[in-house]
Amino acid sequence: MKIPAIVALLLCIFPTLQVHAWPWSKKPTPEERLTALVTQAVDANKQSIFDSVHPVGTAKSVKVHDVTFKWKNNKQSEKDGDLLQIDMRYTIYWDGPVQKNGFTKIAASFDAESERWSGSVLATSGITKADVGYGIGFALGTAIKAKMQDSR
Repeated sequence: MKIPAIVALLLCIFPTLQVHAWPWSKKPTPEERLTALVTQAVDANKQSIFDSVHPVGTAKSVKVHDVTFKWKNNKQSEKDGDLLQIDMRYTIYWDGPVQKNGFTKIAASFDAESERWSGSVLATSGITKADVGYGIGFALGTAIKAKMQDSR
């Protein structure tokens, strides 16, 4: 690796500067590394996450609001096996056929022991698949009830 001239000059002038103290040379903590991984994973899978919640639309971007970790013995560790849980909140921004500039805010948790993600919609500006299912069930129930009353 070639050292830029300005860095070499600074090292000559200030020999007490230590490379490990430079912010760009700092090794990330386990939580920083994992936060980057889950943020990248959510961004890379934003359309499939969106599709699991909404009937139609296109995921445009993601903003991760926070990521927290629970470790064995409440102590951060370099060992992935010591991780018990990851909790995160994020928002997917999307466009749909009716709603433009929509959003869906999600809370998700990863349980390391079962190796499973679970999540729930905290807020959305659109219609979810659950809303559609409820609407279809309600409409079908109403139609059947009306048909039964007509047959009497």
